[in-house]
Amino acid sequence: AEEIKNATDAIRDALKDLLEEAVENAENTDTTGMDPDSIKDLEDAIDNAQDVINNPDATPDEIKNAIDAINDAINNLKPDKTELEKAINDGNEILGGDTDKYTPESVQALEDAIAAGEAVDANPDATAEEIKNATDAIRDALKDLLEEAVENAENTDKDAFTPESLQDLEDAIDNAQDVINNPDATPDEIKNAIDAINDAINNLVPDKTELEKAINDGNEILGGDTDKYTPESVQALEDAIAAGEAVDADPDATAEEIKNATDAIRDALKDLLEEAVENAENTDKDAFTPESLQDLEDAIDNAQDVINNPDATPDEIKEAIKAIEDALDALELTKITPEQGSDIVVDRETGTEYTYMVGLNPSANSVADIKNQLENDGTTIIVLRNDVELASNELVGTGCIVKCVSKNDPSIVYEVATVILYGDVNGDGRIDSDDKSLVRGDAFFSEGNVQTGTVYYIAADLSKDGVIDAFDYFDQDGIITGNRPFDQTLTLYK
Repeated sequence: AEEIKNATDAIRDALKDLLEEAVENAENTDTTGMDPDSIKDLEDAIDNAQDVINNPDATPDEIKNAIDAINDAINNLKPDKTELEKAINDGNEILGGDTDKYTPESVQALEDAIAAGEAVDANPDATAEEIKNATDAIRDALKDLLEEAVENAENTDKDAFTPESLQDLEDAIDNAQDVINNPDATPDEIKNAIDAINDAINNLVPDKTELEKAINDGNEILGGDTDKYTPESVQALEDAIAAGEAVDADPDATAEEIKNATDAIRDALKDLLEEAVENAENTDKDAFTPESLQDLEDAIDNAQDVINNPDATPDEIKEAIKAIEDALDALELTKITPEQGSDIVVDRETGTEYTYMVGLNPSANSVADIKNQLENDGTTIIVLRNDVELASNELVGTGCIVKCVSKNDPSIVYEVATVILYGDVNGDGRIDSDDKSLVRGDAFFSEGNVQTGTVYYIAADLSKDGVIDAFDYFDQDGIITGNRPFDQTLTLYK
């Protein structure tokens, strides 16, 4: 009996040695990519084997069964297709969306990788390596699409959308870059990064700020003096603004619609700017001071730069228009120029070397009255009698000299005009009995009071017959008494 027991123990000990080797082999088995349930069966077999090894009373049959259980668990390890199937689903989800934004080559690569993965998934004998390679192929194809999605997102017109919605896109791009740079990123993480970029792009809110600025710029120009522009150009701006306002009021307006409406206003403003330049260039340069003309030339040069700039904003165009308008308004006249509606006439075609000023109102002919009827705000108007400058309250009469001079340098004289006040023969600015006596003496007694060939003679010869006679005397009497109105704007000297 002892011999039998010893023989049995020897077999048991040998079996236990084999079991220990089986456990060691099982623990060293690479379970990467294997099905979790089959890995659990192997771990359970290992745990049971350890219990048998630690049991001094374990029978040879128990030891053999533990060895068989480990071997069966190893043989029954199954490759895990879960990640492959997730990758297939992730890829199909991307393909089911809008793929027009990606290159055909990248889309085809994903389709091919999915088809290959589905073949591996359907193969019951597929190895773990085959499954891993198929999963990696889908992941790589998805990562290529993610790189294209990032490139598309970075090329989005940042000026067309609100800063808040753009920030969401920037965050999605940053996250996508992290995923791209992560060699261990899963297909699901890549798919989620693609979705995040697409969602951020789809949720971009078109920015109407520039359109609204353009509308305001256009209305500012229309609110000014538009008579200097062609009706067609003004109408084009009005139409563009009306269309822009409709787009601005539309909550569903797209970024493209907003951009087109803004561009239409910009183009209409640019047409007006070109007309403003043309009008400015046709300005009579001889009529204004060099200093004020320089400001206009600068405004024209700037406007040309704006016209030649394809990226000029509506605001820049509007400012260029206003700069020209302001420069035109600020031009300083070098010619004595009556205000519109004034009766004063400055006649430069007198047939003599002189320029004459007529049309003064005998009852409102002070220096201040004359200056108030002239447009020469940018220059200085001075009035002299016998080379002595008159004060603002002194009366202007026949023979007075009106000078237009530079404000900065009065020695620069732009124009000189000699005043003729019909009936004012002695040049004191009044038509009264003193003038009547002078005319009476010459008309009836040939006293020679008024020298021929002078403006005083023109002022006395009211009948324009070349002599001072009774007709002139009676005309003057009518002016003095008010019984016979006289047109002071006449050019009797011609």
